[in-house]
Amino acid sequence: MSLVSGRPIDTHATILDSINDGVFTVDEDWHITSFNKAAERITGVKRQQAIGKPCCEVFRASICETACALRQTLKTSRPVVSRLHSKRQGRAASCQHLDGRIQR
Repeated sequence: MSLVSGRPIDTHATILDSINDGVFTVDEDWHITSFNKAAERITGVKRQQAIGKPCCEVFRASICETACALRQTLKTSRPVVSRLHSKRQGRAASCQHLDGRIQR
């Protein structure tokens, strides 16, 4: 954390919140560790409700249990672009994992 005007600032959260795409991170047990404002807007789930919960419980998407794009990306270290249908919002959303080195 950094200090701005004597107040602590979580630079990680600030950076993620500046991104207009929904971004979330998970730990090795698939529990959400960060959730930006765009992810809140897209899913209708507040950050406080998402943090610490398994991502499949938060997203309730049709691909979570059978074809998780994030799990495939971590396994192959290759980008996955897929279409998912969120049961929570009842609408489709793009899910894109960008190319790059993935560290475990």
